[in-house]
This record gives sequence, C-alpha cells and structure tokens, in this order.
Amino acid sequence: MKTFNIFLLGLPLLLFSTLVFTASEHLEEGGEQGTVGERVMAMQDTDTIQVTLNDQMKILFNEELSEFESGSVIQFVVSNEGRIPHEFSISSLEEQE
Repeated sequence: MKTFNIFLLGLPLLLFSTLVFTASEHLEEGGEQGTVGERVMAMQDTDTIQVTLNDQMKILFNEELSEFESGSVIQFVVSNEGRIPHEFSISSLEEQE
C-alpha cells in the first residue's frame, strides 16, 4: 500500500517536470531572424503602408503593393480592427517556401 501511495504522488511530479522541461526547450528556440524586416534606425522611410487586419481574415492595404527598390525603407503601420488576435510578418520569397 505504501508503494502505491508513493507511485501516486510521484507520477504527477514526474509529468509536471517533463512538461516544464519541454516548455523551457521550446522557449529557448525563439524566432528566427530573416533578411527582411530588420529595424532600421536613423533612416528616412521612403514609403508608409497602412495595413488593416479584420475578423473576416482579410488583410487590407491602403495602396497597391508593388515592387520596391533594394535598400528601400518601408514603414508598415499595422492595425487590428477585429476582436481576434492576428499576426503579420514580412519575409522574402525564399523564406516563405
């Protein structure tokens, strides 16, 4: 009976420690830094694009997106008009594959 009680107390502790270990490994990975979207300080942006996210899962832009010259500094102002949390990211074609 004593062995069974120790097992019942030890099992939740073992499961909890496994969960904490797994979660800490995941948190240490972090996000990857791509080649696009790096913050640029002390440079004048050449264009500003307003981006609106809504609960119909649509991304609306204030202007037609076109190609930009290499080295252009584009400021994206992102707003969420819905109640659902949304994510917005920028990446190169290679990073999207």
